[in-house]
Amino acid sequence: MAQVVRVMHSIFLKISLVISMGPAGILKKVLGNVRQYAKYPNRVRKYKVDSIDLAAGVSDYPNDIRYSLFSIDGCHTALHTCNDLIFAERVTSTGGVVIIDDINNISRMGVFEGVCKYLHG
Repeated sequence: MAQVVRVMHSIFLKISLVISMGPAGILKKVLGNVRQYAKYPNRVRKYKVDSIDLAAGVSDYPNDIRYSLFSIDGCHTALHTCNDLIFAERVTSTGGVVIIDDINNISRMGVFEGVCKYLHG
């Protein structure tokens, strides 16, 4: 299974969301960091779902929450990156920031391709 972790944060609602499709060790590390460093660790929600399902709206993700920060550090394929951006557009608040990891990493060209597909969608 691909190592995928997405972290979104809303400064207004003071909640965060971790979405993971990666090995349990990665999610465990992320949640450990949340417990250690987050100001409101009890407000962190986690989902284990593929971003393709999130973008298609077929998960149990609540549609009424908007995030001010959306970080994409994903599967590095064009399909997943494009879907991550579709989902980010849906859940990021007006004026929010979307961060894309590995966009200029030559060994991860799927990220760049996915961004291009999203922008030319």
